[in-house]
Amino acid sequence: MSATSEISNVHELPPEKLKTREVVHIDIANDTVLPADYKPLRIQQIGENWSWSAGGSKLEENVDPVMTCYKLVTCEFKWFGLQTRIENFIQKSERRLFTNFHRQVSVGWIAGTV
Repeated sequence: MSATSEISNVHELPPEKLKTREVVHIDIANDTVLPADYKPLRIQQIGENWSWSAGGSKLEENVDPVMTCYKLVTCEFKWFGLQTRIENFIQKSERRLFTNFHRQVSVGWIAGTV
C-alpha cells in the first residue's frame, strides 16, 4: 500500500455513522496556521539540518512527502440551542490541534530532536 492510499472505512464504522462522517484532510506542510501558532525560531533551527537530513536542498524533488494517518474524533454536546455551535467549535479546535502537533513533531524529527 502506498503512502497516498486512502482506505474508505479504516475505523470500520457502522453504516449509520459512516453516512454522517466528515473526512478532513490536513496538510501539515501547506495548511495555514494562526500567527500565534507559528514558531519561526523553531523552523529556523532546522535550516541546516533540513538539507543534511533530507539528502539535499531540493527535498520536494527527491522524496514523496506524503504520509496518511487516520484519526477518528467523535463529539456529542447535547444541550438544546448550543449543540451545533459547540460541536463545530470542538471539531475546529481538533483540526488546529492536529495540524499544530504534527507540524511540531515533523519539524522535531527533521531537526533530529524527536
